[in-house]
Amino acid sequence: MAEGVRVAVDGYGGDRGLATVTAGALLALAEDPDLEVWLVADGQEVASEPRLHAVASTGALPDGGHPAHLLRTEPDLSVGLAAQLVHRQDADAFVSAGHTGATMIAARWALGTFPEVNRIPAGTTLPLPMPNPPLLLDMGANARVRAVDLAVFAALGVAYMQAVRGLARPRVALLCNGVEEGKGTPEIAEARARLQDSGLNFVGYLEPVDIPTGSADVLVTEGFVGNLMIKWMEGLAGLIGSLSDQLPAAAASQMRHHLAPMQDATQSPDPLLLLGVRGVAVPGHGRSTAQDIARLVGHAAQAVRGHLVDHISESLGQLSTREA
Repeated sequence: MAEGVRVAVDGYGGDRGLATVTAGALLALAEDPDLEVWLVADGQEVASEPRLHAVASTGALPDGGHPAHLLRTEPDLSVGLAAQLVHRQDADAFVSAGHTGATMIAARWALGTFPEVNRIPAGTTLPLPMPNPPLLLDMGANARVRAVDLAVFAALGVAYMQAVRGLARPRVALLCNGVEEGKGTPEIAEARARLQDSGLNFVGYLEPVDIPTGSADVLVTEGFVGNLMIKWMEGLAGLIGSLSDQLPAAAASQMRHHLAPMQDATQSPDPLLLLGVRGVAVPGHGRSTAQDIARLVGHAAQAVRGHLVDHISESLGQLSTREA
């Protein structure tokens, strides 16, 4: 029997409204008999499902204005209250498909961050047609970072792959323009030294051309480079997809099947987690469908059952004690 998990869901998160979020929560419950969902919205009970509990918030995050100011002024807005439920230990994780910045702020304020974490990276497994696609972080949340941040990203990525993929010793690589020791920026070179001194399973530099070889499970880079990589992948997949009509029908269909997720990195089989906070927080895109919401909730439950926070603490403890 799976471990019971309670997930708080921001009912007002997302562009499609409360009905879509509720439908997604019900789908998640249908797929997981050991799951409970706390739907943070208007407080009206959903009588059809006893494992779906209503929690009354003071409303949705208003359009306009800075999320930090809005949440400070009214902390029981749906996204803020969902995060607080985790802080109070009434829930084990929270999900919001609303404003990503507000979700991050709510998570930071309610859950706090590990002391080693200065920046929270955006990361997801690359939607590549390979058996075990690697995790890439940062995908764009932090354009420029220090060497110590890259090392922390590596530790967070290791914890993610342990909790979500069940890998005992994930292999970590720094993306670089060559594999020789003298390659890379000063920040990358220093990060390499830090990771070589750590207890993480660091395999060195990796050129992007070698990503499909499967020689690393966690790919680390600054957000500027990571975002360019994602957008290049999406554009290249679109170009190849436009040529698929020249193939026989069966081959064209199979090609489009593999290319579709590559054209939109948000469709990765592993949704984004906010790594570095002392809890499980899962942001989603505003355009999320009911199926997407169910996937986010399921991902949150998987991270809880995989003891993500414990793995983060352990991985960060394996970093070098060098001065930041």
